Amino acid sequence: KALPENSLYLELIKMKIIDGKFLAKKLEKELKEKLLKIKKPRNPAIISFCNIEDPASVKYTFMKLSKARQIGIDFMVEEFSANTARSLLSDLVTQYAGDPNIDGIMVQLPLPPDLNIFKEDLLDLIPPEKDVDGLTEDSHFLSATVKRILTILDEEIANWRKKIVAIVGS
Repeated sequence: KALPENSLYLELIKMKIIDGKFLAKKLEKELKEKLLKIKKPRNPAIISFCNIEDPASVKYTFMKLSKARQIGIDFMVEEFSANTARSLLSDLVTQYAGDPNIDGIMVQLPLPPDLNIFKEDLLDLIPPEKDVDGLTEDSHFLSATVKRILTILDEEIANWRKKIVAIVGS
């Protein structure tokens, strides 16, 4: 008995398994090559604000630092905690926002509860061209998750804009 054309079985046959680690290594290599070609008098520089009391934020920030340095980006970390005054954190973000030697600013979320109520105010201090995490409405960058999905689609699935796609991770 023939299966109907729209059956789940036929859809499963059409699925493609994407090797994310292979793709990540390929993209890292391409980015490193691009950075070498556009070498300025200095490497691109990013500052990341990290809540040192949140283990996940510390781990994630360290992973970003490691990858950034591997490809030739100067990555610095500005540590803060729940005891950090809102005004100090705001002043630091404002200082880096105006620094021509800083190309990108990241604020690792979540913020401590007492500072989280000021999250939007803090993020709004980051100029759109320096909001490399894509956290603000007028950022010049897409968020990492959106960017990664679009990159995977562009790299792996021809004519994806004409298809319906489901992405499932493990």
